[in-house]
Amino acid sequence: FTFDDLGQNDLLCDQISLVRLFNGTLNNNGLVQFRILSTWHVACADNWTTQISNDVCQLLGLGSGNSSMTVFSTGSGPFVKLSTAPNGSLLLTPSEQCFQDSLILLQCNGKSCGNKPA
Repeated sequence: FTFDDLGQNDLLCDQISLVRLFNGTLNNNGLVQFRILSTWHVACADNWTTQISNDVCQLLGLGSGNSSMTVFSTGSGPFVKLSTAPNGSLLLTPSEQCFQDSLILLQCNGKSCGNKPA
């Protein structure tokens, strides 16, 4: 599974239904999840990079990534491993487990679509 080169596309708020932040304290942080074939998969920390953080935050309409950290998983999945293709697309590989049971907790800089500054 791939996402097109993020630098070439403008995403609208209603197109963000394939990725979300889950179990966060705010709407701009949480565990990263991707919907693959109608099922939500939690992102593994395997080979996670700053570029992937930025790409995911951009997909969510939240600007660039501010920080990411690994957290231990006690869940049973399903999981997804992310990598970046040579053309800049995100590659999603469904998996039954993550290396060392590590997931990504992501904090994005921006506010989600539709939120206006107070």
